[in-house]
Amino acid sequence: MRMKGVFKKRLKTAMCTKGVFKKWLKRGNANERSVQEAAKDGNVYERSVQEVAKERQYTNHLDESKCLGVFEIIIKENEGPSDVAALNEAMLEFATLTCIRFVERTTEADYLQISSGGGCWSYIGKAGGAQQVSLSAGCLTKGPIQHELNHALGFFHEQSRSDRDNYVTIITENIAPEYRPNFKKENSNNLDLQYDYSSIMHYPMYAFSGNNGPTIVPKPNPNTPIGQSDELSNLDIAKINTLYQCERKRLSILETTVISSSPEWLDARSR
Repeated sequence: MRMKGVFKKRLKTAMCTKGVFKKWLKRGNANERSVQEAAKDGNVYERSVQEVAKERQYTNHLDESKCLGVFEIIIKENEGPSDVAALNEAMLEFATLTCIRFVERTTEADYLQISSGGGCWSYIGKAGGAQQVSLSAGCLTKGPIQHELNHALGFFHEQSRSDRDNYVTIITENIAPEYRPNFKKENSNNLDLQYDYSSIMHYPMYAFSGNNGPTIVPKPNPNTPIGQSDELSNLDIAKINTLYQCERKRLSILETTVISSSPEWLDARSR
């Protein structure tokens, strides 16, 4: 049975927890900058995204009109049942391990529009309106999907943390010049949780290299493995649960919708 009203009511409880919510400025007031993300990131390929949030610090602010958490998914006709299954698997893991729930859009003005566009990319946090999340055919597996959804939930790349210099060395001269802005250190709120070399949000050692040399070297042990694109790490889960105060909200609902001009994909999703 589909109980859309109940889903939407519970979603607001889960996604807009009083005490910790990211306050985003409207697009017209935002200080926009472009980040070029076009090189291989494990199995994740990211291209340029417009980050419309000028204020990046979490604040004690609750505004349900700005809640992010209603989703519309569009699958092209050349994608099929396995792609839909990967989306559902990725979203189900959020539902199982955190209090984040993905519900189908009805008439909400602000929502994520997940489409198989060019490359894999997402805005950081809420931009408003029909907010694009692009997942091309090469990214339609669980890890890359979770990577982009985590961006939409407000998380930067791990190696962009404000304290990253304590844990990694960025080898700027090895980075292709057009991709050096990707390695900008952010004034992030790290939620009092440790740096995570195994985060789904961490670049691998040779990301964006222009000369086949390493671009990120962990320290103190340069042989520490970094970057993976399989699934949310334990610390990724802890960060989501801390930011959204999930220990206070344990829900058990997940619902997504797939919109396509080909009804076969809708049938495949329901099986």
